[in-house]
Amino acid sequence: MPSVVGRHELSLIPEYRIVSLQDSRHAGLEGSAEAIAEAGRAVAAVAPSGLYLCVNQDQLPVDIDLVIWDGPPPHDPDPAAGWTRAGIFTMPFPSGDIALGDLGGRAVSGSWLRGRTGDYTVEVWSRGRERAAIRQAEMFGETADLTIPESTAYIQREGSGIEQYQLRLWPHAQAGAVERSSVSARWWGEDQRQLVRQSGSNVGRQQSVLDRFHRLGHAIRALGRERDSIRDADELRQRRAADRDHPRLVRF
Repeated sequence: MPSVVGRHELSLIPEYRIVSLQDSRHAGLEGSAEAIAEAGRAVAAVAPSGLYLCVNQDQLPVDIDLVIWDGPPPHDPDPAAGWTRAGIFTMPFPSGDIALGDLGGRAVSGSWLRGRTGDYTVEVWSRGRERAAIRQAEMFGETADLTIPESTAYIQREGSGIEQYQLRLWPHAQAGAVERSSVSARWWGEDQRQLVRQSGSNVGRQQSVLDRFHRLGHAIRALGRERDSIRDADELRQRRAADRDHPRLVRF
């Protein structure tokens, strides 16, 4: 019967609500923008740069449990306890050196798949997403009269353990046996896996996983600034159009 061969836990408030699971040889940021956009809609998605998980709020700590099995788990997390499967994907882990963390570089990492490299099934389970969003809104009122240190301690104490995720990995033995998101279906063909392995041999050794977390964070911030600039330009055009259609009376 399959058994657990590794378990690693992470608790944090993810920067930009994004958590990533990566192998050290996954090169660059390829496909990350698409995957992050899809994760915002469907909780999780994969790209050549890794798996991306979008949490449901940005103020309360999130608990993430990475569980590595040597075969398909014999049972699922209990739905009666609130667990919901958010997605199941295939990912290559060519080096065995993997990291789980946010875009700010806060992560747990290690050589957890050394000696067991290859393609893996990655299954994402979640619980407490809606409750965490509700609790976040409630805490805005509850902490209104507290100092920043008091508010931080209160949120850490009262908000922990609500939004939780379990990522389950096991060797992927049967091609086509799992579902794929639209992003992962495009990216994780055999040609793309070969490309990642080839590029990883040259690039992945020169860049740590945590460095790429930082680069991805900078890229997302740049996209956000560009989006804000476009929005400001649109608002200015709308105001000018309104002024032309309805000239304001100026008194002298």
